[in-house]
Amino acid sequence: MPNISVIISTFNGLKLLQKNLASVVEAASEMDEIVIADDKSSDLTVPHFIHQYDLELIEENEDYKLYQNIFYWEKKQLTLTLVANQKNLRFGANNNLAVRLAKHELVFILNNDCRPQKKCLKQLADHFENGDKDLFAVTCFEKTTQKDGEYQYHGKNKLWWQRGRFIHGQFEGDPEKWKKGETAWAGGGSSLFDKKKFLALGGFDSLFYPAYWEDIDLSWQAKKMGYKILFDPSAVVIHDHETTNKSVFGQKKMADLAWKNGSRFIKKNASLKQKIASLLWSPYWIWKRHQFGCVLALLILLTIITRFYKLGSLPSGMTWDEAAIGYNGWSIWQTRRDEWLEKLPLAFKSFGDYKAPLAIYISGLFTSLIGLTPLAVRLPFAMAGVMAVWGMVLLLKELLIATKSKYPHKLSLLGGFIFAFTPWSFMFSRTGFESGMALCFIIWAGYLILNCQRTSRKYTQKWWQFGLATTLIAAAMYVYHSSKITAPLILLLMMVLWWRK
Repeated sequence: MPNISVIISTFNGLKLLQKNLASVVEAASEMDEIVIADDKSSDLTVPHFIHQYDLELIEENEDYKLYQNIFYWEKKQLTLTLVANQKNLRFGANNNLAVRLAKHELVFILNNDCRPQKKCLKQLADHFENGDKDLFAVTCFEKTTQKDGEYQYHGKNKLWWQRGRFIHGQFEGDPEKWKKGETAWAGGGSSLFDKKKFLALGGFDSLFYPAYWEDIDLSWQAKKMGYKILFDPSAVVIHDHETTNKSVFGQKKMADLAWKNGSRFIKKNASLKQKIASLLWSPYWIWKRHQFGCVLALLILLTIITRFYKLGSLPSGMTWDEAAIGYNGWSIWQTRRDEWLEKLPLAFKSFGDYKAPLAIYISGLFTSLIGLTPLAVRLPFAMAGVMAVWGMVLLLKELLIATKSKYPHKLSLLGGFIFAFTPWSFMFSRTGFESGMALCFIIWAGYLILNCQRTSRKYTQKWWQFGLATTLIAAAMYVYHSSKITAPLILLLMMVLWWRK
């Protein structure tokens, strides 16, 4: 059986290597090589392997350091090679370098969160031992573990053209009955490649930096040259899906990267007819990918129209509160004194009560710029009304995600629409009343805190977001007096619900 170089690309993956390396070693054969391709990790991957296996430095340059030594596992002699990058290259370039430095003509590229089963490498190598000169790669039957203990299956791949895009997916039918044979591409996380052909094709294209679609593209180039790519269900890999991409990029960024690189794949490999079709179908995919954003934008547009249409004349005239807010704000910005000649007060004496100061100061900015008119007085409150609708949709989405709703996006948009056109919400955002502005601040503060709670392990990871939420809560209490009661109660409730966070 031909010898294999097993290449494990890793970035801050020492714990994964410690967990899965024994399975790799057990699956390896006498004289095989294991290559740890460290992509400038900030953990202790490099020093750990240097000391654990007594590795010797055999090559050093500005790009990488190469360490190597021979070790024994159950009477098997194996070579351990450590490629320590001097800068972070990401998946494609890191594997390209490791393949170039590997000493065997067959290279098994493996993710650090994968565990090949005992006979996996032998099953793959047997295909190359048969002497098929057109064979480029053989990919494994990959079982991906899920939280519920079930498996998802990968390896028997399909790639097809649909509605102006290349779509990839798994072969149909019962995965346990997938048959050996050709597949659309060799997955970059558990496939055996012919090293010479891999390097002749240029390896993984840097066009797809930092990740996604590079393995599909490489397989596409191989098939253009007439090479074969096979799937073997008897070569099994258990994939625990603990890869670093999610922790480095986040779920949304990963989805955006996959989409962007899918577009780059079209640009590189599609025919002229397909590129024209891709352009014509682009509105469909924009809508498909951004339905929530498109509907939200439409809702905000309707909210703007209904809030700003004839704002200065509808409703006609001004209420006492509007007149007090408008005049005092204008007076403060002109003379630094209110109607009672108090200098920069923190509480404004008005018609039988005292008003909180912030809404008056904000209104005064607009009257000083536009003039002492109903439009200038109402403008900041109408803007707060629009922002409140936007914030309400986002807040509802966070609450629905937290409660594991099946339709958080649709229900949050429905809730935002109801909120936008409820009569009291409509009225208080077309007149100069402080309550609508205070509500806007509280809504956005609630959204920022919930989003921070969901997307980060510690509030310090998004200190600016938590700080802005705190500022908005404080501002709400200086806009409308009742916020001095409601805002602390909301904060207390959130502290009780998410005390551990």
